[in-house]
Amino acid sequence: MNIKTPAAWQAIYDLVAVGLPLALLAALGGIVRSMQAGRCGFKAVAVAAVTSLFAGVIVHLILAQTDWPLSIQGAIVGLSGYASGELLKIMAVRVCKWAEAVGPR
Repeated sequence: MNIKTPAAWQAIYDLVAVGLPLALLAALGGIVRSMQAGRCGFKAVAVAAVTSLFAGVIVHLILAQTDWPLSIQGAIVGLSGYASGELLKIMAVRVCKWAEAVGPR
């Protein structure tokens, strides 16, 4: 994709216009989880928000390839933000197992 074309800029705008609210929803899910766990300090809440934001962006990029309604995608991204700690651990284990299976022996 040539970044200088208007179509490329429109595609980037569409991704950001949909992805930004969903990413913020994921960050909010992480903040709620942090507060429910009793970690209400600024540093703990900020780390939870950034971690959840990262997980939400990953999940959104995966869901963007589906034909699911935006409301369903938003709900899943929000839940991924809430469960970001566990999701990232699961993804790390799966990626490590995959790397061991396909890596040199």
